[in-house]
Amino acid sequence: MAILSLLYPSTPLLYTTKVKFFITYEVSKAWMTSIKILITGLLERRSGKTYLASAMLYALRTLGFKPGFFKPLSIHNWFTEYDTTLENIRFKSLFSRDVATLSRIARIKDPYELLNPVDFLTAPLDPTVFINARVPDMYYSFSHDLLKTTLMARFTRYEDGVLYNKYLINEWALRRNMLLVDEGLIDRIMRNADEITKIDATKAFAHLMNKIFINSINTCLKAIEDKYQIVVVESYGDLAWPLPSETRISIVFAVAPGRVLIYEAGKFKMAVELKKPLRGPLTNVRLSDIIGLLKPIKSFKVGPVHTAEIPESYVIRKYASVINFLVSKLEKSKAGF
Repeated sequence: MAILSLLYPSTPLLYTTKVKFFITYEVSKAWMTSIKILITGLLERRSGKTYLASAMLYALRTLGFKPGFFKPLSIHNWFTEYDTTLENIRFKSLFSRDVATLSRIARIKDPYELLNPVDFLTAPLDPTVFINARVPDMYYSFSHDLLKTTLMARFTRYEDGVLYNKYLINEWALRRNMLLVDEGLIDRIMRNADEITKIDATKAFAHLMNKIFINSINTCLKAIEDKYQIVVVESYGDLAWPLPSETRISIVFAVAPGRVLIYEAGKFKMAVELKKPLRGPLTNVRLSDIIGLLKPIKSFKVGPVHTAEIPESYVIRKYASVINFLVSKLEKSKAGF
């Protein structure tokens, strides 16, 4: 069966509405639950996950599927990612800019909080605080500690058709004046908060986050699964498994600049479970922990993408081989992977 010709711009148009309807109907009627596709990165930053997710969502929507998007966890800095901060202030909520971008591409109207149930807002540390306290080395160690640099975090749960937004404020860091923050920033972002908790101890902060993290992701993911045929799940950074342990993934795409590796989901999760800390969640495992345990079932070379080109068909051409692989799997297997 012909796949969307825009993936191969040099070939004549072979795609028709009849073909689109056949693919969608034949595959969707065989699915009892949604297909979930995990995209994660080999590198901590700038692997290219969002580019692949945008191409995937755009292509699937054009083929007639109804793809959904889910980003369980996101972390961004209000200062270095100020464009996202301005969007957060505008919507009076905390969310990743990737969620807004991919929602537009997939034409998803769901609230950003549902699509991105956990979001951390960090702030730059003030180096003069550490210099004046004669502990300049601590500036660097604190910079790599999420609990020390978090300004606030939103945890959203979904119950009976209603979203409940709980915000945690890092009072411990604010009291010590070690974070550089604009006056009034916190209040302007969380005006739609249902609950606000100020925490003045890092251990208490970590304990509460761990307590509500899984419930937020579980409840929101269930709502997304019930609504969409296919759910594209984008991880944060190089986290191998940003989901509850019981979540069933159909296929895994691991992204690096210039290359996309594809893994069989069952073996991928098994490797994650092998490397999981004894008393820690699966979300502690990174790609670097498991890459030596796995062999990809497929590998594709991909080209660079300019940010201004999303979501035009140019982006899809860069990832044509990957998208065609995914669509062929959907056509052949119907019931899954």
